[in-house]
Amino acid sequence: MKGKVVTGSNYGFGRYGQRWIAIAILVILILFFIGFFAFYSNVGFGGGFDGFFW
Repeated sequence: MKGKVVTGSNYGFGRYGQRWIAIAILVILILFFIGFFAFYSNVGFGGGFDGFFW
């Protein structure tokens, strides 16, 4: 029992493993989309959202 609690597999693929993986993927996608939109608006449109993102 003590060994299972200490190992990281209990946290990575345990009861809440899939939930944390899904949350991490959603956060990464949201951050990537915000960064891409900020870069695209900065380069393409001349920066309508520069004050908001940067």
